[in-house]
Amino acid sequence: MCEVLAVAFAEPRSFAELRAWSLSLELLGFAGEGWGVAWRDSDRVTGYRNPVPMAQDAAGVERLSSVRSDRFLVHLRKPSEGFPPVLGDTQPFVEPDGSFAFCHNGFLERHADYRPTFSGELQGEADSEVGFRFFASRLREDEDPGTALALTHETFGGRANLGYLPGTGSMLVHAAHPTNPLWRFQLDAAEIASTAIHRDDEALFDQVFPGAVDRRRVEGTAPVG
Repeated sequence: MCEVLAVAFAEPRSFAELRAWSLSLELLGFAGEGWGVAWRDSDRVTGYRNPVPMAQDAAGVERLSSVRSDRFLVHLRKPSEGFPPVLGDTQPFVEPDGSFAFCHNGFLERHADYRPTFSGELQGEADSEVGFRFFASRLREDEDPGTALALTHETFGGRANLGYLPGTGSMLVHAAHPTNPLWRFQLDAAEIASTAIHRDDEALFDQVFPGAVDRRRVEGTAPVG
């Protein structure tokens, strides 16, 4: 029940420009139990996570407002049943070496089958982190990131929107969640991909991004920026 927002600018802009969009997605969707953002800093990715709602994290949002980057990946969390809002499960997950960030919206059905394989790398209990570690393992085998995203969903099954932000190269989203589709569009100086606040109409644009143009529903894997 989470929401995902990927924003690409031609030149570095401040996180403050995403704040209203992110808060609206949290309020209008089914999120509100933790949030985070990852961004590109030179050729590395860094991030921030907090297992409280963004709307209640005024200090964190204010501290991030001056962060500048050309790529941002935001995740607004609503845990699956049985997974409480704790830091270890809050997204986006950032690879320890700063090479990329990953996030997931939905439920990866076969996560328990793969948990033992990655038990030494896991910090939390959520299905999404198992998917993150599987995706990372494919990158270590030199899999193309787009192929690795699709393979992660194919391997685990279930409904899934996935986001990937590398230190270099293309930011990607993968859409495979029929009740929370991903849209890609342009707004002012930004190219954006966003989940649809669990609506199968264009309420996302009426309520969050009214000025968006070139609106396209994402099918499969697509670049952002």
